Amino acid sequence: ASVSVFYIALKKKSALSKLFKAKGNEKAADFLNKDFDDVKNKMAAARVAMDLISRHKIDEGAAFYLLSDSLKDCLDVVFNRKMDSEMALL
Repeated sequence: ASVSVFYIALKKKSALSKLFKAKGNEKAADFLNKDFDDVKNKMAAARVAMDLISRHKIDEGAAFYLLSDSLKDCLDVVFNRKMDSEMALL
């Protein structure tokens, strides 16, 4: 799951979308294909991030914070909730 953070950080969102589609997760694939320069889509990604974190899906939540251009929140989640300083430094 932490691979999602790396794909998004490397600006490989379309490749990640294809991976989700190949695994049968059309909903995630379709969401990743949205234009995240649009404020509404950024806000939606932040909401999804909060929802994932509340369900203890920390890696996925961090990835969606990156989609929403909220690097601070992503690092906070990775460092403080996951206690993964190595991942936070990447």
